[in-house]
Amino acid sequence: MPAKRSLTLALALLLVAAIPVRGATPPTLQQIDLRPMAENSNPYELISFAGKIFFAANDGTHGQELWRTDGAPDATHVGTELVCDIDTDAGESSGPYNLIVYGDHLYFQATNGDSEMYRTNGEINGCEEVDINPTGSGGFSEARVVGDQLWFRATNGTDGIEPYLYNDVEGGMVYDINPTGDSYPSGFTKLGAQVFYTANNGTDGYELWRSSESGTSLAANINETPGEGSNPQELFASAAYDILLFRAYSPTVGWELFGTDGIDLEVFDINVGVGNSDPGQFTEVNGTVYFTAFTDETGMELWSLSETDGLQLVSDITPGINSSSPQQLRAIGDWLYFTANAGAVGYELWRTNGTTTEMVIDILPGSDGAYPFGFVEHDGVIFFSANNGSSWTLFQTTGTAASTVEAVTTTGTSPYAGCECNTPIVFLGDRAFTYMGNAEYGYEVAFFDPLLPGTNRDGSVWSTALVLLAALTAVAGVGLRLRKGSIAK
Repeated sequence: MPAKRSLTLALALLLVAAIPVRGATPPTLQQIDLRPMAENSNPYELISFAGKIFFAANDGTHGQELWRTDGAPDATHVGTELVCDIDTDAGESSGPYNLIVYGDHLYFQATNGDSEMYRTNGEINGCEEVDINPTGSGGFSEARVVGDQLWFRATNGTDGIEPYLYNDVEGGMVYDINPTGDSYPSGFTKLGAQVFYTANNGTDGYELWRSSESGTSLAANINETPGEGSNPQELFASAAYDILLFRAYSPTVGWELFGTDGIDLEVFDINVGVGNSDPGQFTEVNGTVYFTAFTDETGMELWSLSETDGLQLVSDITPGINSSSPQQLRAIGDWLYFTANAGAVGYELWRTNGTTTEMVIDILPGSDGAYPFGFVEHDGVIFFSANNGSSWTLFQTTGTAASTVEAVTTTGTSPYAGCECNTPIVFLGDRAFTYMGNAEYGYEVAFFDPLLPGTNRDGSVWSTALVLLAALTAVAGVGLRLRKGSIAK
């Protein structure tokens, strides 16, 4: 080999070797020790809003109140601030919950003598009461952003608990469905120009109702037995088919899948006869609605409904009458990710695209299962919480067994990460927030900067590909100069 080619190759190898590569050690999960030492601040309802992460917690002085953070180094609570102390009595709590972002405000329920709706613009001491009931407890629950409105249930102190809406400026009761009591509406879901929900008018029991600009009316009386109701649940509006799907009870078919376009009502008797299929967890991926359902022949398995293939069993993961009981259905890209029990391996991570259904990885070998949950995608990486055999911690994957690794390093005595909640991981930019507990600092909010495809070991925004290109360009320049030197001689 010519000397100049050997030198060029050697320089290339040297520069490539110097490129920072993604390390095998995941980043350390850092606790925000809001309540010092082993006492718990008992945080809940992490939510991203106005460039911060908001949550409810108790620092031991103010009671359970609303806080915000953008992360704090070295397990201190620098950068974490009390947003507002609604119940100012020493140590008393307003107990913020039902946090929901709508428009330019974060809405929530809190108690300061009476339980009312509050909102904040995100600034310190920026909380204000949205008084639904000036004379008493207004309540605020079952809140959902529906189109350009916030729907919820509340009471004005006179008409019972009824459906309400708010448009960021004003609002009020939509309709007094039960004139003699509470209608307890829930599941507010928009389909076209109508908002559907479950409510009880005091006569028909819990049935499907709808509201629009033209008024409010009973949408379907599925169980006509007086006072019993069909109790519609898990209302889901399919974007692909312009249909509302839900689970409801009928004496003739049991708990089954129902659908309506706002005019006609259809029943899908999955477990034929009066047996229950108990469909639920409706999730749509690329025009296909996936859900779980039970039949006497297959147990509880994954089903789908599409315009092309109609209603069908996706996969009998645990063959025969035994159930794989899929849970945590989450649409990410072209795949549906979920947790299922294949029997011998317990509850592990699965995915399907409707054609291929596969277990991604057996995280915890054996029949116990890792019980992965809380799937969230960020920058092409899926994060979730699971049991590694010794504790609950956070994992990440891009959909293959080889890419599935622990996402964080926990510290302290008997540490655990994540929580038994619907959203154990929330992102603010590229920083992930979660919960962590250990014997030294108790149960607190925690955060980490995950290893993402676009960063190298030290977290630099320079990707390995760009550094490699720079290295090769430098080597090409060296080779060119060597050639020019040899010609000059």
